[in-house]
Amino acid sequence: MINDADIEQANLEALGNHEARLKKQGKCTHGWRQGPDKDGLTKCLDCGKVATDEELEEERAELLM
Repeated sequence: MINDADIEQANLEALGNHEARLKKQGKCTHGWRQGPDKDGLTKCLDCGKVATDEELEEERAELLM
C-alpha cells in the first residue's frame, strides 16, 4: 500500500536526481546559499555567483521546471 509519505519521498528523490544531472552538465541550481548580506546580496556557495536572492531563486526555478 502506497501512502502520501511514499509519494512525497519519491518526488523529493526525483528532484534530487534532476539536480544531480544538471550539476553533472555544469549547471548550478543555486541550492546552497549564504546571505543576504548588508547590501541585500546572496552568494551561491556552489558556484560563487552573487546576486539578489530573488534572482537566484528565479534561475533555480527555470532550471528545475
